[in-house]
Amino acid sequence: MSDKKYTAHVVSHTHWDREWYRTFQRFRMRLVEMTDYLIDLMESDPDYTYFVFDGQTIVLEDYLEIRPENEKRLRSLIEQGRILIGPWYNQPDEFLVSGESIVRNLLRGKQMCDDYGNYMAVGHVPDAFGHISQLPQILLGFGIDSAVLLRGITTDQVDAEFNWRGSDGSEVLAVKLPDNNSYSNFLYRLLDTLKHDDKPIDEDQTLGELKALLQDCIDERPTTSQLLFMDGVDHIFPQYKTPEIIKLANEKMDDLQLVHSTLPDFVEAVKSEKPELKTYTGELRWSNRKWRLQSVLAHVMSSRMHLKQANHASETLLEKYVEPLCSWAWALGAEYPKSYIDLAWKYLLQNSPHDSICGCSIDQVHKEMVYRFEQATQICEPLVKKSMSFITDKIGSTADNPDHMVLAAVFNTLGYKRSEVVEADVYIPNEWHLGGLKVTNPDGEEVPSALLKTSTPWLIDQTRHDIPQGPSLRRCRMAIAVKDVPSVGYKAYRVEVTDKPNRQPATMLLGPDTAENEYLAVTVSSDGTLYILDKQTDAAYTTCLIFEDGADVGDGYNYIKPMNDKVVTSLGAKCRVSIAENNAVRVVFEIETDLELPASIDSTREGRLDENVICKVKTFVTLAAGSKRVDFKTIIDNQAKDHRLRVLFPTGIPATVSHAEQAFDVVERSISVPVCADWKEPLPTTHPQKSFVDISGGGVGFTLINKGLPEYEVRDDEARTIALTLLRATGSGVGGAELQTDAQMIGEHTFEYAIYPHSGDWEEAKSWVQAHEFNEPLIIGQTGVHDGDLPMEKSFIENNDDRFILSAIKKAESDDALILRGFNTGSNSLDVNLGVDCARKAEKTDLSEKSTGEADLSKGVISAKVASKQIVSFKIDI
Repeated sequence: MSDKKYTAHVVSHTHWDREWYRTFQRFRMRLVEMTDYLIDLMESDPDYTYFVFDGQTIVLEDYLEIRPENEKRLRSLIEQGRILIGPWYNQPDEFLVSGESIVRNLLRGKQMCDDYGNYMAVGHVPDAFGHISQLPQILLGFGIDSAVLLRGITTDQVDAEFNWRGSDGSEVLAVKLPDNNSYSNFLYRLLDTLKHDDKPIDEDQTLGELKALLQDCIDERPTTSQLLFMDGVDHIFPQYKTPEIIKLANEKMDDLQLVHSTLPDFVEAVKSEKPELKTYTGELRWSNRKWRLQSVLAHVMSSRMHLKQANHASETLLEKYVEPLCSWAWALGAEYPKSYIDLAWKYLLQNSPHDSICGCSIDQVHKEMVYRFEQATQICEPLVKKSMSFITDKIGSTADNPDHMVLAAVFNTLGYKRSEVVEADVYIPNEWHLGGLKVTNPDGEEVPSALLKTSTPWLIDQTRHDIPQGPSLRRCRMAIAVKDVPSVGYKAYRVEVTDKPNRQPATMLLGPDTAENEYLAVTVSSDGTLYILDKQTDAAYTTCLIFEDGADVGDGYNYIKPMNDKVVTSLGAKCRVSIAENNAVRVVFEIETDLELPASIDSTREGRLDENVICKVKTFVTLAAGSKRVDFKTIIDNQAKDHRLRVLFPTGIPATVSHAEQAFDVVERSISVPVCADWKEPLPTTHPQKSFVDISGGGVGFTLINKGLPEYEVRDDEARTIALTLLRATGSGVGGAELQTDAQMIGEHTFEYAIYPHSGDWEEAKSWVQAHEFNEPLIIGQTGVHDGDLPMEKSFIENNDDRFILSAIKKAESDDALILRGFNTGSNSLDVNLGVDCARKAEKTDLSEKSTGEADLSKGVISAKVASKQIVSFKIDI
């Protein structure tokens, strides 16, 4: 024991998992009881000074829905600073949600805190399964210069406090919670004293427990005389004995003074001593070496993959379509549907917590998540359609024969011009005779297109003062090769109905199993694997598209390979190859394979059953005109249990690191992993990603793109195989096997991914461009041919550098202004120019939309120097 005198900050709190091993409503009943108890305790005992509500504000909504009569009492305690709330709306998993989702989580949390008159400006992230590289910059964007965290880095790597530097150079004071007792060190050491309501405090026992706790904290290597005693744990009520324990300690202990405190007070006390801190840079994903509560649980990335896909789809709808299009329509005079957008975000954010989006809770929790995703989608899709209609109806067009013609405006919400094949529905009146369809650009030149199929959908519409009616329309599914669609803009094409079929020559199919365009050649082998030639570099990639399946005896948290695994691959399997599509704009191969997989693991959990089941796999392989990608859609009818299915792409590239997109960043990770034989949780070989992972070497590179599939591995083998996890099926976890049956993922699932072979590395090849185009396809808004004020093509926001990625285009939260946010994904600083022709005034803001000074605006162009990995936001009066 040290002779030094320490001050221990006793922080009373509860860690609140909104849903996990019980449903939300079950946990809310406990929340209501706990909060009732807390209010009564704080009002009756002035010595019970403070309580921290786990850094969340969502608990206030949940509580007051049941106890609206207690709002005044609760608000009073918060306004007095006795109950601390925020900065988060809820505690998200940082790797599985988008950067904008994290920003909106903090933004919603701050708005609620401002309403309640108290804001805990500490980055309290006690239970997230590791931390992203850009969290320091995001926290600083909300005026938060500290982080209190547990997982992702171990006590033998850092002191109790350290300096955490983000990828852009932003730095925050990081407080490392103990590996052994996490956010509960006070509670765990004094549990015998605290847990018995009817047992008075035994002074000798309590003092002995406090001395042991003091030694625990000294072992954590504090950098100052300030110690953190966390008085709480999951879903626990406030401990009424805490003030008495504090009083006892201060009377009896010479080397320790206890104060009932808060996280902000502890952080300020540490800062006041100006300690010399070591610096750690980048993401925090180190595993659990030997302690029991510090694990990063890396394999939640692939649990219940349908949730990850739904989350990605909802985020994409909101960030890339709803907000940009509604902002544009608002700039043209439409009403901005803020209440609807806020509600959609609320549904989405409620699925963000680590026990929710990670897929490690009981079945009922995840069923309710699906409902929330569906609600967000039901709000977003009509908003997209309405805003596009408002804009397209203002587009003016002339034509010699407008009677059998419609206008299809192709919308691009990314911050650079795009040329690609757009697939969308065009509607024409049923009474028009349809021989074929001809598509022309604004200059009247015909562009390559294909009519894929027609149908007569059941539609219903209703004007304000008429009964519902079904318009008589024919739906024409089309693929159109468009060129140079402006940045955050549109380009309108005329679609003319012709008397005869409009046949355009198909030129990419070279045989029953081979196709090529100007960039790539693709050949399908007899077992369904692919030979791909990059014609720009002459690099050839063989046996691509291997399906590999192995057993998994783990659970929602952990992939565990059994002792006697039986691995099955599609190499050499019989398959059926056909041509699903061959036209002027693309070739699509259809590959059908029957994977014969073991039905499940055996009763020993050390291997797989000899009994097999058939899992039908159908993959569509698309090569489009002018595309540098090969796109895939795989549909799997999963009938097997307890397994992990991945798709493999051997590259042969001599790479030592991978680069994967993360929130506002692209991070570098070593392919080789150190030996972790004596680690309780070995370092994972699988890693999280957003839209792509890339490896490069020897002058060439290979980008594997995904749509909502966040787990990858680059194998440390000679082939440098990239493995993309499609699904992981497990039958155990929290709550018991009977509450985890849906985690077996039985039934049909669809997965979308793509590959982009290239020269150079990911930056030279601009891998993010291909990845974002794949994930945010062009969409079409339709109108008639008529006069209008808008031209046939227009950019709402012009961006001079595609390395500057626009992440938010939205109306400001509190006033009539436009918010633009973006980040520099590259390694070098950029001179960014953003053209907004309707801009009158512009200022810089932080992430909470608070002004940080005037922006450089001249003739509708905002100019800014943006450092590598820097996130910048602007508020623009229009």
